[in-house]
Amino acid sequence: MEAGNITAAAQKLRISKAVVSKQLQRLEAELGATLIIRNSRHLKLTEIGEDFFQSACAAVRQAESACQIVQKGHNTPSGTLRITAPLDLGED
Repeated sequence: MEAGNITAAAQKLRISKAVVSKQLQRLEAELGATLIIRNSRHLKLTEIGEDFFQSACAAVRQAESACQIVQKGHNTPSGTLRITAPLDLGED
């Protein structure tokens, strides 16, 4: 939806238009609902499609936030660091 049409979405995702279209059809079939009204120029969300899109966006934001929490823990060193060195290394 953010891309505006299937062609732009395919380019953004670096996959073919056919794959985007097929995946969208599979999602709608699995959910048993039409999410998007498509024509050659643009996409329009149905009412249920808008609800699904908003919910999916919230889920993606939450997943991204969870990933950032994990990555933040990897960026900050923690714990005890033990170094073995000759005694004269620490003397003035």
